[in-house]
Amino acid sequence: MSNLPHKKKLKVRKIFHDQEEEQLQQKLIPVACIDSVPQTFFPFEFFNKMQSESFEKVFKTNENCIISAPTGSGKTVLFELAILRYISNFSESIENKKILYISPTKSLCSEITNKWKNKFNNLAVVAITGDSTSYEINSVKKSQLIITTPEKWDLLTRKWTDYHKLFELIQLVLVDEIHTIGEIRGATLEAVLTRMNTLCQGIRIIGVSATIPNITDIASWLKNNKSGEFATVLKFDDTYRQVKLDVTVKGYNFNCKNEFQRDAIYNQKLLELIEQYSKNRPVLIFCPTRASTMNTAKYISNNNSANGKVTATLADKTLHFCMTKGVAFHNAGLILEDRSLVEEAFLNGVIRILCATSTLAVGVNLPAYLVIIKGTQMWSLSEMVEYSNLDTLQMIGRAGRPKFEKTGCAIIMTEQKMVSKYENLVSGSDILESKLHLQLREHMCSEVSLGTINSVKSAITWIKSTFFYVRFLKNRIAYDSIGRLGGFDAEESLEQFCQKLLNSLNENNLIVRDGEQICCNAFGHAMVRHYISFGTISNILKGKKFLNTQEVLSIVVQAEEFKDLRIRQNEKRLYKEINLSPLTRYPFLTLKKQSMIIDKTNQKVSLIIQYDLGGLEFPNYEGAQKLHHVLIQDKIRIFKHCYRILRCMVDCYIEKGDGISLENSLFMLRSINGSCWEDSPMILRQIKSIGLVSVRKLVRNGITDFEELRNSTDQKLEYYLGLKMGNGLKLRRDIESLPTFRLEYHIEKQAKVGNNIEVVLRVDVSVNCKSSLWHGKRLSMNINSRYGSGKIIDFRRIQLSQLQHPKTFKLNCTISSLQELVKISASCQEIAGLNKIIQFSSKELSDSNTQVFEKVAMDLSSSKSRISVLDDIVSSSSDESLYNLLIDRPSRNASASIASSRKDEPHSNVLFEGRQQLPNGNYECQHTCNRKGECRHLCCHEGIPKELIRGRRTNTRHMATEKPDVPIKEKTTPLLQGVRKTTIRQNSDIEEYCISSYDECGKGVEDESHDFENYFNSPALSDSCKGEENILDSKVLLENSLLNKTLEPKKDIFDSSLAKECDDCSINLSFLGSDIELGE
Repeated sequence: MSNLPHKKKLKVRKIFHDQEEEQLQQKLIPVACIDSVPQTFFPFEFFNKMQSESFEKVFKTNENCIISAPTGSGKTVLFELAILRYISNFSESIENKKILYISPTKSLCSEITNKWKNKFNNLAVVAITGDSTSYEINSVKKSQLIITTPEKWDLLTRKWTDYHKLFELIQLVLVDEIHTIGEIRGATLEAVLTRMNTLCQGIRIIGVSATIPNITDIASWLKNNKSGEFATVLKFDDTYRQVKLDVTVKGYNFNCKNEFQRDAIYNQKLLELIEQYSKNRPVLIFCPTRASTMNTAKYISNNNSANGKVTATLADKTLHFCMTKGVAFHNAGLILEDRSLVEEAFLNGVIRILCATSTLAVGVNLPAYLVIIKGTQMWSLSEMVEYSNLDTLQMIGRAGRPKFEKTGCAIIMTEQKMVSKYENLVSGSDILESKLHLQLREHMCSEVSLGTINSVKSAITWIKSTFFYVRFLKNRIAYDSIGRLGGFDAEESLEQFCQKLLNSLNENNLIVRDGEQICCNAFGHAMVRHYISFGTISNILKGKKFLNTQEVLSIVVQAEEFKDLRIRQNEKRLYKEINLSPLTRYPFLTLKKQSMIIDKTNQKVSLIIQYDLGGLEFPNYEGAQKLHHVLIQDKIRIFKHCYRILRCMVDCYIEKGDGISLENSLFMLRSINGSCWEDSPMILRQIKSIGLVSVRKLVRNGITDFEELRNSTDQKLEYYLGLKMGNGLKLRRDIESLPTFRLEYHIEKQAKVGNNIEVVLRVDVSVNCKSSLWHGKRLSMNINSRYGSGKIIDFRRIQLSQLQHPKTFKLNCTISSLQELVKISASCQEIAGLNKIIQFSSKELSDSNTQVFEKVAMDLSSSKSRISVLDDIVSSSSDESLYNLLIDRPSRNASASIASSRKDEPHSNVLFEGRQQLPNGNYECQHTCNRKGECRHLCCHEGIPKELIRGRRTNTRHMATEKPDVPIKEKTTPLLQGVRKTTIRQNSDIEEYCISSYDECGKGVEDESHDFENYFNSPALSDSCKGEENILDSKVLLENSLLNKTLEPKKDIFDSSLAKECDDCSINLSFLGSDIELGE
C-alpha cells in the first residue's frame, strides 16, 4: 500500500507528458503536407519545432534566408526543403538548372554527397573538392546538384569568363556553417559569396549558422541583388536543440609554458571529470595532437581497472593494450584497418572511452554522451594556437546521442584566461567579425582579373558589397590598422586602404595602372587562375634568370602554401635518413658534406618530393614504419600545391621570355605528374603493374626508358619481371597506349637584315595515340621553342584530343651568329619521359647568307680591344675560362680547315706543358671532346697561344686522368647502378633536355659558369670593356655553349609526306590561357 501513491504520481506525470507532446505536435507541420515527396524521403512523420517555424519562409517563398540555430537542431532539413521547392518550380527543365551547396570541409561535403545521392535520385549529384577526379570534374556540366568547398568554388569562379554559362545556370546557393566567415579561411567564403551575389542575377542564397548575436549583419550583407531587400533572419536558441546539452567550461592556471607538461596536467584532471560527468556512458576526449591521443589513452588505461574484449588483431601494439582496458585512441597516424576497428568497437560499446584529434569532429559520426575538449589549443604553423570557433562547436556537437537519450554533456578544459571566450561562444554571444581584410590583396587582384574592379572607385564599390564593410562601419576598433588610415572618416579610411593594396599589387608587377584605369597583367592573371598566394608569386617574380632544376625546386618548396607543414620531433630522424640517401638528388649538406639539421618546412617539403620522385625505399630503422602513413598524407597535400605552383611558374617564365627556367619548370612539372624524375628509369613506374621492384628488374636487364620497354617482346617482359604467361600482354596494352610525337621543321624563308638573318621555320607536329586519355588523365602537349641563349621564341599548349590531324605553325627567328641554335621541344605535360627535341643550327643556312657572320668575325679578330682584355685577365685564366673569354668565332671555312688538318696531317711533336703544337702555332687544349673539330669549344678548334697557357693544375675538371684520391663507396643496389648509368648516357635525349650545364665531354661545367659570372661582374673587367662597341655579348655566347648541346635533327623519324599534307593546315594551337585541373 505504501507504494500506491508513488505509482499514481508516475501515472500523472506520464499523462501530463503525453498531453504536452500532443500540444506540441499540433504546432508541428507534418511531412505529408508536401504532396510531391514520398513519405520515405524524410525519416520522421513531423518536422521538429525549428523546422516547422522555418517551413513557410524556406519552402513557400524565394527569399534569401539566414538561419541561426544550435548544433543538432536539424538544419540540413531546411536545405532539403529549399531544394524540393526549386525542383517543383522547374520540374520540366531541371536538366538545365543547377544548385550549389558550399560546406567548409571536405568531410562534410562527402557526408552530404552520399546522403543526397540516395535522396535526390532524380538529380545528378557531384562533389568538387580537392580530391576530385577528372571524371567527376567532367561530369559537372551534366549535374544539377554541385557540392563543393569555398576554396574550390573560388578557384572556379576566378575563371568566370571560361565558365560563365555554367554559373548563369545556378539560381540556388546553400551555405552550411556560414559563421565560418569569422575564421581566417572564412575570407574565401566571404569573397566567393560576394562574387556570386554580384554576378548572378536572381540568385537565392540560404545560409545556416550556429548561434551568433549579430546574425542581422549577415542578412544585410546577403541582400537580394534585384530588390535590395535584406535576407530574412530566422533565429533559434538552445531550447530548439533535439538533445538538451549541458556545457561546462573548466579553467586552469598553469605555471609551465611547455605544452607537454600542460598536457600531462590535463591528464591528471581527466579521471575526476570522467567519473563525475560520464554516468558510465560513452566518453569522447578530443586531444590537440596525435601524440596526445596516444598518451592520454595510455594514462587512462594505466589508471583504469576495467577490462575490454579485443578479438581482432591490431597493428599498433599500444592501441591493443589500451583496448584491453576499454580505452582507445583514433588519429590519422593509425593505419586504415586499425581506425575502422576502433570506430566499430566504440559504436558497439566494446570500448567506452575514445581519445581522438579534432579532425574526428568533422569526419566520422561517433556521438557520445560526454565530450571532453582536453585543451583548446592545437598545432598550427609550428606553434600552438586556439581552436577555431567552428572546430570547437563541431566537437561540442558530438555530445548527446539522439537515438539513445535526450541529454548530453560537454566539458571544455582551457586556461583560466580563456574561460570567458568559450563561455561567450557556447552561449552564442560572441560577435562575428570579418577576416577578409587579412587576405584582401589576393581577393582584390582576383576581382581585377575578372574585371569587377577596374578603378579605385569600382574597388570601393566592391568592398561596400562585402560583410567586411558592414562590420567595419559598426566596429572600427576591430579593424584598427585600417581605421587609423583616414582619421575619423570611415569612407576615407577605406579609400586609403584600397589605394595601399592596389599600390602593393602594382609595385609587385601584378597589375597595371593607367591613370584611373586598373587591369591585371599576365603575372596577375597567372596568380589568380592558378590560385597562388601573394607571397609565392612575389618570390617567383623576384627570382633570377635561367634557373636550373634545383633552383626551380627551391622556389617551389619555399611557397607560402606549405607554411602550415612542420617537422614533428619524431620525424627528424626519418628525414635525416632520406636526406642521406644516395638517390636524393639535392640533399641539404654542410660545407663538410655532412647532413644539415632537418628542422625547416622547406627542407621537409623538398625531401618528400625527392623521396617520391627518386623512388627511395622507406627507412627501416626501428619505429620508422609508424611514420609511413603520415609521410604519405603529407605527400598528397604537397603534390596538390606543387602542381598549381609549377603551372603558375610556367606561365610567368613564358611572359618573362626565360626559356631555360621554363624548360626546367616543365621538367619539374612532368616529374611531379609522373611521380618520378623524368631523366631516370623511374619513369617506368607510370606503367600499370610496374612498381619499384619491377623497375629494378628492368634496369638490371638494360631497360631504362619507354622506347626500350616498347621494343621488348611480351615474353621478355614476362621473363624479366617473373610474370605468368599472358601477363606480358597486359603490360603491352598499357605501353602501346602511350602517345608518340612527331616533330620536324623546314626552312621556308631566309633573308639578310643588317648583320642578322631572318629565318622562317615551318614546324610540323603530329601525335600517334590510341586515346587522348591515359590512366584517367586528359593528355596535353607543350611545344617550347627558344634560342640557344635561352630567349623564348614561341610556346604553345594543345590538348591531344585536338591533334587528331597534324598541325603546322611557323617560327620567325633572328639568327645573329654562326653558333646560334633554335631548340624546339615537344612534351606531354601529364606523362614524364615522352619528350621529342629537334634543333635548328645556323650551319643549315645557305653560304651566301652566312657570309655576313664571317665579316663580323674578321672585324672582331682585328679589334685591339680584344688583346687588351685578354692581357688583363691572363694571370687568372685557366684553359676552361679562356674559352669563355674568346668572344669571337672563327669562320666556317677556318673551322673546316683546322678540322681537316687534324684529320689529314700528323700532329706536331712539339710539346709545351705536355701539350702538342697545332699547325697554326697554338697548342692544344685539355678538353676531352670526342670530335674536337665539331664541338663548340673555340680552343678545341684554334688551340691556345703559348703565352696564355698557365701551369698544369691538379684540379682541372676536364682532365681525363683525374681521379679522386679515395674512391666513393656507393650502395650496390641494381637500381642505383642503373640510375647512375642512365643519367650520364651520352646519347640520352632526356639529358639533352635537362639543362644541367653539361658540355660534350660529359663533364659538369657549373664551376666554370660561376667563375664566368664572377669575372664579368668584377669592376676590373667592366673598366676594361668600356667603349668597346664591337665586342659581342660574351655572356650570351657562354650561355649558348653551356646551356645547349649540339644535336643534329633526327630526320629519320620525320614523315616528309605528312609534312606536305600539312602545308595548308590551320594553326590551332593556343598560347597560354590553358585551364588548370579543378583537382588541387
